[in-house]
Amino acid sequence: DVDIRIPTTAGIAGHVYTSGEVVNIPNAYEDSRFNQQTDLDTGYRTKSILCLPVYDSENNTVAVLQAINKLGQGEDDLPPFTDLDVQCVEYLAGQVGVILRNTQLFEEARVAKRKVEALLDIVRSLHSDMGINSLLFTITERTPALVEADRCTVFLVDKHHNELWSM
Repeated sequence: DVDIRIPTTAGIAGHVYTSGEVVNIPNAYEDSRFNQQTDLDTGYRTKSILCLPVYDSENNTVAVLQAINKLGQGEDDLPPFTDLDVQCVEYLAGQVGVILRNTQLFEEARVAKRKVEALLDIVRSLHSDMGINSLLFTITERTPALVEADRCTVFLVDKHHNELWSM
């Protein structure tokens, strides 16, 4: 498999994404929206395409589902996709939209949980009897998870020297 990335406005998939249309193309090379370069890059030969948007529960397009080359009796016999194929893939796209949204919500919940755990660790540290070095270490180690940062530094104020310094 080859990772294919295209602009949201390019090719058949881009057209489907921007228009929201279901597209059923019996011969891709006869459609001006088809980008033949992808076939050249991958060594694949596209004949028929069935492409449709995938919506989440709020009717936002979250993906484009594309089926290529309906199978026939042999390699040279590639029929177009049927109306029944369209109905089946539309049903599948509805399920995929729900699954993608649930996956996104699950990931958001995991991130929120990590933030709450980091905040609780920091609050516990603030109320414990640990020394300043241990406290600052805990703060600098747990705060990045709280705000999704690479690192955290606590700069203490040295009013005598008019400086900020880290430990």
